[in-house]
Amino acid sequence: MHFKHVTTEDVPLLKKWFKQGYIAEYWYGEGLQNTYDSIDKFTNGEACIFTLWIAYDKATPFGFLMTSYATKEDAFYVKHLLEGTKAITLDLLIGNTDYLGKGLSHVMIQQLLLQKYSDIDFVFIDPGITNEKAIHVYKKAGFIPIDEFDPPWNPGCNCLLMRLSMNELRSSCHVL
Repeated sequence: MHFKHVTTEDVPLLKKWFKQGYIAEYWYGEGLQNTYDSIDKFTNGEACIFTLWIAYDKATPFGFLMTSYATKEDAFYVKHLLEGTKAITLDLLIGNTDYLGKGLSHVMIQQLLLQKYSDIDFVFIDPGITNEKAIHVYKKAGFIPIDEFDPPWNPGCNCLLMRLSMNELRSSCHVL
């Protein structure tokens, strides 16, 4: 498993993935439009707060991941960031349906973090409170629930803020 930055050549594949029902259920409206805007900026070399990744199994793309650095200015994370620590946020999906149900999501998360973000202290993720599958996967990857909030980009959709300690991940996993 390896990871490459999203390029303009990946955009049609990503748009196809976002239209799939099991993804569209959670990526829609303003949040999806913000993701499309970030993809456009990232692939055009413009300033973008996100780093965008495609996960590969050998030569086969199967997942999409978005990371951004969390700062004290981020209202959702401010009370959970310790002084002097470095943290990122993470969003992801398995887009290739041949890879669904294979137990790869938590491995994909762990491998991205170990391969690309080994110098980070914490990782935040914020699934919808009703997205039980995602919450299960994130717990399996090492995230723990720490707070609930109502996101301004999706009002009325309560989210669960979860945090992963990279120290704990590094001590429990090996880079594959």
